[in-house]
Amino acid sequence: MKKRSLIISLLLACVVASMPVYADTPPSCDVPVLPGGSASVGDHNDLNAAIDAAQTAGEKLVLPSRKVYEIGGTVTIPTGAEIDFNFSTIRRKAGSGVFDMIRNADPVNGNNRIRLSNLIIDGNKGADQLVATQPTHRFSGLRLEKVDDSYLRGIVVTGTVNAEIGGNGAAGIYVKNSKRIDAYELTGYDNDRTAILLDRSQNIRIFGSLTCGNLGSGISSYDADEAEYHDIVTHHNGYSNLSVNGERSKVSNVLSYESAFSGLNIGHEIAEGRADDTVVTNVHSYNNNYEGLTITGSARVQVVNLVVYGNRRNNIQVYGGSTASKLTNIVSRNSAGGQGIVYKSGTGHSLVAAEVYGNAYSGIYVQKPSSVTDPVSLTVGYGVKIYNNGQLNSTVSGIVLENSRDSQIIGAEIYDDQAVKTQGYGVSVSGGSGHAFALNNIHDNATSQIRLLGSPANLKFSLNVPSTYDSTGW
Repeated sequence: MKKRSLIISLLLACVVASMPVYADTPPSCDVPVLPGGSASVGDHNDLNAAIDAAQTAGEKLVLPSRKVYEIGGTVTIPTGAEIDFNFSTIRRKAGSGVFDMIRNADPVNGNNRIRLSNLIIDGNKGADQLVATQPTHRFSGLRLEKVDDSYLRGIVVTGTVNAEIGGNGAAGIYVKNSKRIDAYELTGYDNDRTAILLDRSQNIRIFGSLTCGNLGSGISSYDADEAEYHDIVTHHNGYSNLSVNGERSKVSNVLSYESAFSGLNIGHEIAEGRADDTVVTNVHSYNNNYEGLTITGSARVQVVNLVVYGNRRNNIQVYGGSTASKLTNIVSRNSAGGQGIVYKSGTGHSLVAAEVYGNAYSGIYVQKPSSVTDPVSLTVGYGVKIYNNGQLNSTVSGIVLENSRDSQIIGAEIYDDQAVKTQGYGVSVSGGSGHAFALNNIHDNATSQIRLLGSPANLKFSLNVPSTYDSTGW
């Protein structure tokens, strides 16, 4: 049957204020304002009855515009349901207990072809002082489990309490064991832990999202292969703003700042968190408490067009078993602490077409920690400029190679052109072996161009060899 739009009035009526005000403290980010104390026009029983009636008629359900439904139980969505909530708010009723507010009807056998749009979900956690540290307080605003081939647009979620993977898992919007869902214009704020979580799901695509002021991540994932995250704005979240944990993922057009952890995290050190062969493009990540970008436990991650600055631990860190990352067209500048770029695991990393400057300590730091058994190496290619680093410590270098092996520095320019120089050395090599240097322009650093410590072995220099060295034990 061809679907028609059906507007179902749900028994009760109320007058909604033309200028609604959020009932609790206003959120710290620019998000839609909830209707707050507006009277309810119905509950979960009314909503479920309306959904059933639309399904029986084979029609799309369009709710009355901008109303409030105060629910004391779960709203269930069957296969094939198409619902336009028409910018109405579904709010958990104070004192009604803890339950997933909206979920698909059959999480055991699964549902498909669900389409939801223009919905505000308010978990109303403050009304009952619900907190994520209490497991019995946790619930999802929208839970989709074993849902395939579905569509979301214009979903806002706030005020939920959850704990990511712990126990049974929960999030503001929680997608578990699902496939091929396209989601547009998702917003999550003021959730106690994570706003949006993809859990063991594949081919989930997010196009447009704002997440801020959550006590967990803005968006996170776990074993979520071939997911896509595009046009993402995320800031002021309590964990990493955007954490991508799934192989062959795609990330593009991300603005991320003021995270308590990393602005953008790619991968984790567990098998379910690997993000091998993930491609990242067009990211601006700054003023985060850890890094602007971290790559962890993953192979062959490619990043193109990245700007990071003002991050407090390092601007970029590649570690935890990561190998063969490729960074192209990178600006890493003015870190608030740490290095411009740090590599602490794996071989085959490359950096080309980059500017690394004005960072608190060294520009690039390649280190094999004592806990890492495999070698660590980096190839720095043409079009890389490393300059004016060491803003908090003038004894550091443009590039440091510490106990690493077989790095190649080719065609880079490494210098300090400040009136008061802070980049002590162009390149420092401490221990390790097999590094090659060719066609570099290393000049005007504060103390000397090359520093050699700890008897590094089998170094190879050719063409444009600097004239000044500082060597100890070499």
